[in-house]
Amino acid sequence: MRYLNSVIGGLFAALVVLSAVAYEDSIQFSTFRLANRIQVNDHLSTIRVKIEAELNSRLSLVYGLSAFAKNFPNFSEEQFHSFASELSNNHKGIKSLQLAPGAVVTYIYPLKGNEAAIGHDLLADPTRRAAAERAIAEGKFIIAGPVNLKQGGVALIGRQPIYSSGPNEAPSPENFWGFSVILIDLEPLLKAGGVIDNSSDMQFALRGKNGLGPSGAVFYGNQGVFDLDPVILDISLPNGSWQLAGLPKNGWVTSWPGRIRLWVIGLGIAIILGISIYFYMRRTSELRDKEVERKKGEAKLKLSEERLKDSIESVSDGVILYDSDDRFVLCNSMTLKHLNDISDILIPGTKYEDISRAIIEQNIDVNTENLSVDEKFQKTIEFHRNPSEPYIRHEKDGRWIMINEYKTKTGGTFLVRTNITELKLAQEQAQLAKEEAEAANRTKSEFLASMSHELRTPMNAILGFGQLLENYPGETLSDRQHEYVQLILRSGEHLLGLINNVLDLARIESGKVDLTIERFSLRHTLEELAPMVERALNEKNVKLNTCFNNGENVDVLADRMRVKQIFLNLFSNAIKFNRVGGKIDIKCDILPDDMARISITDTGIGIPADKYNQVFEPFNRLGFDDYNIKGTGIGLTISKQLTELMSGRIGFESSESQGSTFWVEFPVAK
Repeated sequence: MRYLNSVIGGLFAALVVLSAVAYEDSIQFSTFRLANRIQVNDHLSTIRVKIEAELNSRLSLVYGLSAFAKNFPNFSEEQFHSFASELSNNHKGIKSLQLAPGAVVTYIYPLKGNEAAIGHDLLADPTRRAAAERAIAEGKFIIAGPVNLKQGGVALIGRQPIYSSGPNEAPSPENFWGFSVILIDLEPLLKAGGVIDNSSDMQFALRGKNGLGPSGAVFYGNQGVFDLDPVILDISLPNGSWQLAGLPKNGWVTSWPGRIRLWVIGLGIAIILGISIYFYMRRTSELRDKEVERKKGEAKLKLSEERLKDSIESVSDGVILYDSDDRFVLCNSMTLKHLNDISDILIPGTKYEDISRAIIEQNIDVNTENLSVDEKFQKTIEFHRNPSEPYIRHEKDGRWIMINEYKTKTGGTFLVRTNITELKLAQEQAQLAKEEAEAANRTKSEFLASMSHELRTPMNAILGFGQLLENYPGETLSDRQHEYVQLILRSGEHLLGLINNVLDLARIESGKVDLTIERFSLRHTLEELAPMVERALNEKNVKLNTCFNNGENVDVLADRMRVKQIFLNLFSNAIKFNRVGGKIDIKCDILPDDMARISITDTGIGIPADKYNQVFEPFNRLGFDDYNIKGTGIGLTISKQLTELMSGRIGFESSESQGSTFWVEFPVAK
């Protein structure tokens, strides 16, 4: 209890430091988060400007069409088509330009593909009537959509009411002539604005259908984007607006880069400062004791100082403490060992500048040996004043020394010199080992490719002569001869398949696989594979069931031929390792992260749990050789590497004696 106040003071000092660290952590995180939002806001501002510019350039055609109708009230259809063709020239993404006298669509350019819209009465259509009547009554440009079109498809619709009044007469329903209309394809507009961009690291959503701003429905992206605290900007429309929401694809940041380092340093300072405050208050308390206790108090103080020195001595690193005036206070014996050449000035009261200059004059830092003494000194002083990161010194004796400086609450400096030579050597050895491993892997791939090419030529010859023996005209083989020829052909085809798989594996590992990423139907691709495995299915009496769930009409982005190769491997395994009379279920689902998952489930022998980590290893047949099942043990390895090269994922689930499910995922094409 005697030193309770000292303990409380030390704990309070440590708590103050940790509170300051927590406050600084909060400030840094808020700043980092704000910078992140500003960056997103800048990106969205650019997109908004592009969309407004692209939209206005298209909508301006409506005003030209209105002027045409008012200035040439007796125009012919040929004149309309000529004017509309010239007006829409060099404008992309326009589905059609229309004139609707009396609100009935009568003139359309281009007519092809839009015939179904001819005669569409906007005032008689319950889905269009309210917007049309409002436009006529208010005389305002109205944006509708995106909406489903009579002629098929989806588009934005801009309608400008036209009045037959004179230039000084106000528009009114009594002199309403009709509408000039433009139909705009939404997707090219959003691509031109930068919203649809597969390379973007952001996710977007648009709401405000029919120009209703925040109260309008979401018509692009997910509603969930608006629920994740996005940056939201208004996109101005004639007599309306949209709202554009955006945030990083992986969500907002939850930390900032220097958090761990800040807390480590803060904790160290809190401990050092807490100990220092504790001993300071303890000493003050002892000095207030009665005179009769003075000698006893001095002994305790001396003991405390020795303990402090012992604690510093117990540190394996070099430690130096400077006071608030940048004067030397104390150091441990490890520091004296490191700086033996200047030990004569490592005494209390020596200025930091004098000690630094003495170290520099020894010229022991290999990193700065080309600099002058003054340049080195200036660099050291700058680091001392702003010790944001450790300084690493490579000394001439081969040692690597990392120097960290920490400011104490009293204005002093706590300097730690850590010998990181072993760490540096370990890093260099690790880098060398990595380079050697990569070189060995390249050599292996080149050897496999070379040997596979050399083996394929004679193997093709063996298969060719085997086929000649089997089908040689005029010569009838005995049953034994026919059996031998069949054995040659089956073994040769198996070996040729192994060689081709090894060649594929070598190309993949050497980075020489050419992929053609394209959009294609997943269902059609799977259906094309069915005839290829039909014979194998019939031989084992295995039934094939397919269920597409929500992936009925999904398209994916991948290399179509390589996807076929992957599925053939998986189908082949599902048949070979299945039981006679079993079944195979194929299921396709769309995942929340816009990936299409194809699952292939069999009722076969399954995979033991202790073999899971070996499934995708090359040439590893997982101990199934005793089952007399043909295979090379490379197919799954190739499938995994090809899937990952196409930004996909592959995995499996299995129960021994119950069957296995192998699944592959590819990005959905949008």
